[in-house]
Amino acid sequence: MFYVDSGASDHLVPSRGRLRAYKEFAGPVERAAADNGKVYAQGTGTLRMTASVNGLEREADLEDVSYAPGVHMRLVPPGKLESRGWGICLQDGGMELKNRDGMCSPTLRR
Repeated sequence: MFYVDSGASDHLVPSRGRLRAYKEFAGPVERAAADNGKVYAQGTGTLRMTASVNGLEREADLEDVSYAPGVHMRLVPPGKLESRGWGICLQDGGMELKNRDGMCSPTLRR
């Protein structure tokens, strides 16, 4: 489960166990979170997740995910997705992403 956090600067997860291609930072790196909070990331990697696309379950990779043991849930900032060219629609307890061609990508459900 992911939570949409418009105050987060990066995709953040509290555990690095499922991160692939993980790269440890030389030292803790400050990241922004909700309510002007700050957390410290230890490294970054790619998270494989299961998502729904047009009612079918698919696996997708969420890249550039920061491991921050100080967060208590997985956070995804819509601004970071939009900066990479995704259109976002929040509805029905989920978040639908569309690419530049208007095609649906995996839907993150809560």
